Parts: sequence; structure tokens; C-alpha cells
Amino acid sequence: MPGTTTIQYIVGITQYDLSKQSLLIGLFFLAASLSHAQMRLGLNKDSLRHLLAHTPADTNQVLLYITLGQQHEANDPDSALYFYKQAGELSKQLHYAVGELKYINNYTAVLNVQGKLDESVQLLLYAVRISEEHNLKSYQIKAYHNLGVVYQYQEDYTNAVKYYLKALGLLEQSSDVESQATLLANLSGLYRNLNQPDKAIDHGQRAVRISQANHYIYTLGNASINLGNAYKDIKDYRQAQLYYAMGEKISVQMGDLNMQETALLNQAYIYLDVGQPVKALAAFYRVLPLTDSIEDITGKAHVLLGIGEALFRQQQWEEAETHLYRAIAFAREHKQGEVLQRLYQVLSDIYLATHQFDRVRKFRSLQDSVEVSLLNASVLENVESLENKYRLEQKQNELLSKDILLQKSQAQSMQQRYWLIGSVAGILVLVTILFLLYKYTRQKELITRKTIESLEAEKKSVRLQSLLEGQQQERIRISQELHDDMGSGLTSMLFISRSSYNASPGESMQKLSTLASSLIEKMNEIVWALRGEAIVLEDFILDLRSLAGEISENAGIDFTFHAAEPIPSVVLPAEKRHHIYLIVKESIHNVVKHAKATQVLISLQFQSTWRIEICDNGQGISSTNQSSGNGMKNMQRRANAIQGNLSIVQNEGTCVILELPAVV
Repeated sequence: MPGTTTIQYIVGITQYDLSKQSLLIGLFFLAASLSHAQMRLGLNKDSLRHLLAHTPADTNQVLLYITLGQQHEANDPDSALYFYKQAGELSKQLHYAVGELKYINNYTAVLNVQGKLDESVQLLLYAVRISEEHNLKSYQIKAYHNLGVVYQYQEDYTNAVKYYLKALGLLEQSSDVESQATLLANLSGLYRNLNQPDKAIDHGQRAVRISQANHYIYTLGNASINLGNAYKDIKDYRQAQLYYAMGEKISVQMGDLNMQETALLNQAYIYLDVGQPVKALAAFYRVLPLTDSIEDITGKAHVLLGIGEALFRQQQWEEAETHLYRAIAFAREHKQGEVLQRLYQVLSDIYLATHQFDRVRKFRSLQDSVEVSLLNASVLENVESLENKYRLEQKQNELLSKDILLQKSQAQSMQQRYWLIGSVAGILVLVTILFLLYKYTRQKELITRKTIESLEAEKKSVRLQSLLEGQQQERIRISQELHDDMGSGLTSMLFISRSSYNASPGESMQKLSTLASSLIEKMNEIVWALRGEAIVLEDFILDLRSLAGEISENAGIDFTFHAAEPIPSVVLPAEKRHHIYLIVKESIHNVVKHAKATQVLISLQFQSTWRIEICDNGQGISSTNQSSGNGMKNMQRRANAIQGNLSIVQNEGTCVILELPAVV
């Protein structure tokens, strides 16, 4: 049966794909999730465009281009490509390696959906080179993984395995569980290509379990579709339908048209397989507008084929015939040879059922001609040349053999005996050598396996010990935060509530409301600090920019934010991230409450020592407030907690300067 080339950058495979093609898995791994970006910035497309217009041409502008592209990717791929290209060009001008890698990861995701796989491979090979040169491990994993996916789709399984194993080796050294789940789903598809259904199902189930346990919704949707494909291969259609339905539900929930198209197309072809053409027809008509929305030409060709076959199986001959002629025109226009071959076959079956035998012969002939045209012309020429050469040599050998048999039959007989004896002896020697080599190889593999298992056990022990120590330190810090901030606040609320019997109710309620708001804000800060996901420095800079911009705009103060190049590609520890965030927040609040300023400037530098400055043009801080204020003491305490130095400089305004060792 002809295979579909419906391209998803998460696994999707149709009924006519049993051995050749495995549609692309895990390319959500190419870029940060759109929902994450939206949650982090809290901005829609219009707000992002407004922010982009007022952002200088620096790394922040690169990240804004990437985020805008992600917001358009699902429903407007042309606009997404435009924004990604802008990010790539600006990154090259700035020599910003991380920006170039983000551009490539997101840009190739769209290329893969559009079927431009050769271009995607070239860009991803460039991403491999950049990430290796700059030793950016997380981006190396992405580039290796994505190359494996594209090579798998192109049926280049040697390169697919090569880059999957490279990605897996780095993932085993990291804590990126979501990417491990994605890679397991990809390996499931690869084992399907290699006709190993048991391994395909095992890896698919592991990917689904990890995604469910960690609430990775996007990964779960694609892993479910891939597991459904594995069950379909062994004709367990009930299980396949369950997982396809799960993938479809998640795709609707997330608004992902590619995933939805894949799930619906697979379900429709299963309905055909189990003899339910009415349900199949309804499913095909549901998926048809999706193929137009995402511009999936091959997917649309298979949908048109499926509709024609469903009508044929319902014996709606005239409607099926009309539809198939339109589908043939579409397949011819877009050079969908395998689908065209199948369309001719279905149309000839209709004419056979309606006893139009002349047309049967015509379309069977057309089907055969398409099949021949799909073969490589050079292969056919080589085959014919080899056949002619073989026939000529065969005739010459026959003449020579007759002459030899007439003149040297006895000598030839003796030579044959000697040859037989020598061959038997040689075979015995070869078998002995192979047996000894086999024994040696097995012994060496056993020793190597035991060594690897020992090293893996030791690595797991070290990781577990480090995790427990980190968790203990975090518990101590959180308990201190709760005791200092929440405890004192609740005590104050208790005293205010007791004193309300002697004070006016309005005044007491105002104090309680103010104190409760303060406690809620502190609790939000503690919850923010507890976010478990890893945050790289450039994403944290966006958080600071969003925080400062919101506070300044609400207070009517002009706000300027500048992050000097280069920005290191590092992950901030939770404690350091928490204290820096609160120091910056407290500094800006002081400007708003006390400085009577009209302008505030925040600048960041990341050299051997990191330096963060918050400057205003206000009236300054009195020596009494500087030494006795609780806010300043808290800021100093937080700076000390992260081995930093906090200083205040007053000259035509006030500058709060935080200096701390660089994170590596």
C-alpha cells in the first residue's frame, strides 16, 4: 500500500503507512512551549508587537521575535517564519549563538510541517556545529534529537540512530525528563520502521507513563498517537482507537491543528480497516479543513483518497466516481504519485463493480504506469544492462564448458574432488575460528555490560545524594521565610484584631486589609521561588523586565531597561533567582514610595562579576532611613545570602547597586 507523507512535527502515521515512513515526533522539543512563553510574559500578540517597537536591537528583541513566531506558528505559519527569520538575522549581527539556535529550532519545526526536509537538515547540521563550538549542552541535545527525527522520516535509519544515541547520552546526564519522554516516543516510531512491534509498544508506553506522571500535556498527546500507531501495526484496533482519541482530545484542548489532523486521519483509516465506512467518511470530512489550515498537501491527498474509498465501500458509485476524479486532479497537480496510484486502483474497482470493463482496463493500465514511473529510471537501466551481460556470458560459458568436457573430463573430475576436500577442510577451520571468536565476543560483552551497570549505579547514587541535600537546604530556607514573614504578619493581625475593640472599626479593617495584602504578596513571592522548572538567564531577564515595567508604568514613571552583551547561557539556582528578584522588586518599590522620581533606569552586566543597578532621579535617601529602614535591611540580608554586595550611591538621585559572583 502507498505510504502517506502527511507531516507532523509530532508523530502521526496513517493507515497506509505500515513500513516505510514514521512521521515526525517531538519537534515541540525544538522550541520553548508557546503556552510557557505566554504565561511567562503575560502578553498577547498586540502587546508583544508594541513592546517590540520600543525595544532596542539587542538580545531582548531576538527573544521577542521568537515569542511572536511561537504565537503565530499553530495557525499562521507564514507569519511565524517571518518572525523567526528576523530573530535569526538579528542574532547573526549580534553574534548571539543562543539566539541563532532558538531561531533554527523554531524555524525548522515549521519547515518540517511543510515537508521541506532537506532545508531542515542543513539548518540543523549548522545548529549542531554552533552548539558544539560553544559547548551549549541543552541546545546540542535539541539539535541531535531533531536531526534524528528528520533522518527517521527520510528513512535514513543509520543517521537517525546515530543522532538519537548522541541525544540520549546527553539526556542521561541531565534532569530533563520531558525530553527523555519525547525521545522514547521517537524510538518507538523507529522500532516500528524496523518491524519490531514489541519494542515499539514498550517505548511508547514508557513515553505515555512519563508524560502522565509529570503532566506533560503536549508530550502526552503525541506519545499517545505514536503508541496508537504501534498498536495499529499489530491490528489491536481497540487500543489504537483509545490512544488516538486521547491525542485528539489533547490537540483540541491545546489548539494544535497538526496534532488534531494526525489523530483524526489515523482514526478515519482504522474505521475503514474494521469495515465502518460511514464513520470513516465523517472522520475524513472533519480532517479535510485542517489540512488546508496547515497547508499539508500530502495529508490532503490522503484525505481525498480516504473519502473516495469510504464512498466506494458504501456503494455510492456515482458520488465516489465524481469525488475521485477531483482527487486525481489534485494528486497530479501536486505530484503525489503513491496516492495517485491508489486513486486509479479504487476508480478501477468502481468500474469493475458497475461492469464498465473498458474503463477498468484503462485505469488499471494508468495505475501500472504510475507504479513504473515511481521506480528509479537508472535502476531499471542498470537491471537491463546486467541482464544482457549475463545472457552473453552464459552463452560463452556454455561453449567453453563443452570444449573442456570433451578434452579434459577426467582431469576436471580429479580437480573437483580435490576442491571438495579442500572446501570441507576450510569450512571446518572457519567454523572453529567463528566459534572461538563468538565465545571471546560474548565474554567481552559480559564484562563490558557489568562495568557499565556498575558505573550507572554509582551515578544514580551520586545524583540521589545531591538531590536530597538540595531538598533539605530548600526546606530550611522556606521554613525561615515562612517564620520571618508570615509569622510576624499573622502576629500583627492578631494584635490589630484584639485592639479593634477599642479602636474605630474602619481604621482596624484598613490596617487588617493592608497587612493581609502584604502577606499575600509575600506568599506569592515564596510560591514563585518554588517553581521547579529550570530557568535560564535570558528568560529570567525577561521576568525582571516584565516586573519593573509593570511597577513603573502603574506609578507613571518613565522606565529604561538595558542588559549588556554577552548574556551567558546558564541556569540560575532557585535561591539566587529568588533573592535577586526580591532585591530588584524592593528597590523599585522604594523608588515609587519614597523617591518622588520621574525616571528609573535598570542596567545589567554579566562579566566575571555580575552587576545590577537600579537608578532614579528622585530626592535620595536620608541617612536615618538608610540605616534604620526594614526594607534596606532585608535587601542587605538577601544580598549576603547569595554572597553579594549591596551598596547605595547618591548623586542627583539614588543608585542601588548589587554585585555578586558569576554563575557558571
